[in-house]
Amino acid sequence: MTTKEQIYNGLKNEVRDLDDKVSNLKIYNLKNAMKRGGINTVYALHKAAPYFLAMVVASSTFPMLSSKKPFQKDPVIEKAFVQTIDTTTGYHYQKRSFDERFDTNNLQYTTGWEIGDNNLYTRTLITYEINKSIDLADLDSLLSKTDQELRESLHVTNIEIISKSELTPEDEIFMEPAVIVTRSFRSDDMTYEREENFGEDLWTSFLYIAYVAIIGFGLSAIRKTIIKRKVEDKLAKIKNKYRRIEEYELDELKELLLIKKENLKLLTDPDETFDSPEPRRAR
Repeated sequence: MTTKEQIYNGLKNEVRDLDDKVSNLKIYNLKNAMKRGGINTVYALHKAAPYFLAMVVASSTFPMLSSKKPFQKDPVIEKAFVQTIDTTTGYHYQKRSFDERFDTNNLQYTTGWEIGDNNLYTRTLITYEINKSIDLADLDSLLSKTDQELRESLHVTNIEIISKSELTPEDEIFMEPAVIVTRSFRSDDMTYEREENFGEDLWTSFLYIAYVAIIGFGLSAIRKTIIKRKVEDKLAKIKNKYRRIEEYELDELKELLLIKKENLKLLTDPDETFDSPEPRRAR
């Protein structure tokens, strides 16, 4: 049960607080503004806490997803693009490049050059489909096959008749019938190191930010499920307690102050009276 002394002390504190509001409005609002700023900071840190934790988690797990680091230009090891051409006749040609990308992979058969009635050199180039059973790296097996064996086991995708009036040194490679294997790949033996460019670093950084956001969102959802926004609600109530008091609210505060003082008087001296504070109108 609330005693008279408790009622008196509570009412006395209320009168003191109201008197402070009425007499020192600007100072009171300034103090409350500082308190609200502190509450806003605590609220922001509370909201951001899952994402700070997500950054800690991501810093240790992101390297498992990517060998590159975000927000910095990492060294990149580039492998050379290589294209090789091998034939049954023992011809081997290879070219490498770091700038030109090779993507030709063919299994072909060519007849040897023949001179026709029109004095043109002609040869027939047959291209076969490369299915899953064909390993272009198995040169010994492929180069030992005949045209007939290739036709029986593989689908022909293209037949081209090549005609020339004169042969170049490169053309003379195909003076005899031959199987031709063309391969394109990246070389592990020929590499160079370069610095990651802006676009590559931007993409890595974007992936890292997205990764942190996903982890942070998940942790935030778990936090809301567990504590059910209790902290946010408590901070909102505290913040509302320290709200700014406007000039137009002074008259209501002064009337309330007078009532509180009258109530306080009844608990002390029944004959004591209080002067009504002069209302101050808002401009």
